[in-house]
Parts: sequence; structure tokens; C-alpha cells
Amino acid sequence: MTLRLAAACAKTNQSRPYWIETKALNAVTLYRETERAHAVRIAQSAGRYEKAPEKLIIDSVDKRGIFAILHEDSGIINNINMGNLSPSDRLRLYVRGADGLSPAALWLNEDGMPRSKTTWYKSFNRANARVRKAGIENLSCNPHMLRHSFALRWYSVARLVWERKWAPEPASRAKDFREQFGDAWSFVQTMLGHSNVETTKQIYLQPFNALNVRLLLDYGRLSLDPDVLLEILDHDPRVRLLSHAERGYEL
Repeated sequence: MTLRLAAACAKTNQSRPYWIETKALNAVTLYRETERAHAVRIAQSAGRYEKAPEKLIIDSVDKRGIFAILHEDSGIINNINMGNLSPSDRLRLYVRGADGLSPAALWLNEDGMPRSKTTWYKSFNRANARVRKAGIENLSCNPHMLRHSFALRWYSVARLVWERKWAPEPASRAKDFREQFGDAWSFVQTMLGHSNVETTKQIYLQPFNALNVRLLLDYGRLSLDPDVLLEILDHDPRVRLLSHAERGYEL
């Protein structure tokens, strides 16, 4: 599913699309119908939402999901572009239903209140502690590491697809396609929302910078297959690949 990140929530203040797999969407739906719904009921019973300060209550949203009519506790009514609402503003959004107020935010704490970005760091710290307790060494994670892993994974996928798609084709045709639609670097740049592809290359995909040269020198070929890719990454100190035994564990 293609969704859009609001400009006020992006690092570059530029709205951009992003994509979610069906498996992830199904997991979100399950969360909404179980854990989240339970937390909302508890908070409503305790009157937490009615007591929340500086609430912005959504009266309606247009068909495009862009403009919303909000009213504040003071009674002031505003017509607001949703794309201009920052992450902190969004934590103040509520909707009123048959059972009373509930947060518009998807992710909630156990007490039913909207979950701020900083709280996720605590979740990762607790997960890292459980991993250490399980006896798994040299494995920890923070939220931004997921972005780097995402970049490495999708660059690998793009390269494999590119090689298999264009290996039988004349070099001139592959070159024309690359000039029109970009290469694997451009693909990951789009997925990450970078305005400059050099950021993608030098920071997020630095382990791949000399990939073509190493393939040529070490393997005498330009085609890329999964075994070659894993062997190259396994010798890069910035990349840690899970062993077969470790792949049974998930953070």
C-alpha cells in the first residue's frame, strides 16, 4: 500500500510517499483491534482523554485526507492542512465516538495515551536487554539502525533484480533504461526520501560503494547473486549478518 509522509513529519520538510507490505498492515490491524482497543477502553474508563490538556478534536476530514476541521477545548474552530501538523501536534489529536474521546494516534502506551517518538528508544533498550539475557552476544539495535538495514536490504534486492532483468539485454538498452529511470542507488534514494543520492551512497550504503570493483577483481564477473552478496557483506565490519542459529531470534 502506498501512503504519504506529511511534510511537517519529514526531515527535509517535503512530503513524500512510502510503502507498507500487506503483512505489516495486517499486523497493524490486529494491534488496533486487540491491544490498542483494550488500552483505549481502560483510558476512557479512567477519564484520561477528557483530562488531556490542549486537545485538538477532529470534527471532519475532507475526502482527500488533507484538510481537517478541528476545535480546541476553548471552542476555537480551525480549518487545518493535515500536512502541516508536526509529530507533537498529532499527539494532541482526538476523535469523538459513541464511547467518548479516543486518540487519533495509532501507537499508544499501555495507559492508552499517545506514544511519543522518544518512548520507542525505551522499547528498544528493553528489547536489547532481553537479547543479552538470552545469551546472544554482539547484537543490539536502535531505531535508526532499522533505516540502515532497510537501505542495505533494498539495495541488495534492486541489484539482484537489475542483474537478472538486464543481463540478457544489450548494454545500450540497459544504459538507456538507467538514464530514464535511475539505478539501484536511485531506487533506495526514493525509498528513504533523500533529496541527494550522495547521502544514500556515502552514509546509508557505504558498504556497497566499491561493490562493482570488488566483484570484478574477486570474482571476475559483473553479475550479482545472493551468495556473492552475502560473502562480500560478511567481511565488512559495519555489517553484521545473523548466523543460522541466531536467525530463530527476532527483536
